[in-house]
Amino acid sequence: MRLGSGRLLGLKPANLTRLQDPTDEHRQLVRHLQTLRDAGEWQQVAELDSQAREAARGVRAAWPEGATAIYRNLAQAQDALRQYGGAIAAFDEVRKIAQEEGNLAGEGGVCGQIGRCYQAMGQFERAIEHHERRVAIAEQVSNQVSAGLAYGDLGRCFFALCDYDKASAMHEQSRSILEQTGNRAGVATTFSDLGDCLAAQGHLERAASAHGQALGIVQKEVAEARTRRN
Repeated sequence: MRLGSGRLLGLKPANLTRLQDPTDEHRQLVRHLQTLRDAGEWQQVAELDSQAREAARGVRAAWPEGATAIYRNLAQAQDALRQYGGAIAAFDEVRKIAQEEGNLAGEGGVCGQIGRCYQAMGQFERAIEHHERRVAIAEQVSNQVSAGLAYGDLGRCFFALCDYDKASAMHEQSRSILEQTGNRAGVATTFSDLGDCLAAQGHLERAASAHGQALGIVQKEVAEARTRRN
């Protein structure tokens, strides 16, 4: 179901770039993009790409949070459509705004998103650069969850590069941090990733044990969710 285009909403690109301060049209565009995002209408978001980028450039200095929302919605749409080059370009604008605003936590988060785009493209060395930047920022701002997830992404990159020892070390680091933060879903993922590393190295019994631990955590999570519903 199409939810309507920018033209039907009366959004005019010229008006969106004429003023430096955000107007009702800018705010309407952000709300419209968010509605499309929530509905999973990624193609419709992508169709507004050029118009939305012009709007974001027009209000970037005066309304950085609005520009960030526009670029983030565009990036997520491109990512969902597997247009990773476009996603990286839009995510990088989000990163630059976060840098300009001194928002380290925001910069770290988007570094992870850029890294995952490079992973999807098979450019693992570039991905590692961004995940390592996320780790450095997470440690600087004491965000353990972000650090734990970033180590997991690093582990998957090294696994893809067949560096199983380094991949295992990254996943162990991830597991240790996520256990401390109580992120059981993340811990289950790291056990599964560790199992893959061990299997690739021929340690099949240890791999089976790691996968079994992952399964046990997931089963416990499902059982507890059912209990809460009842």
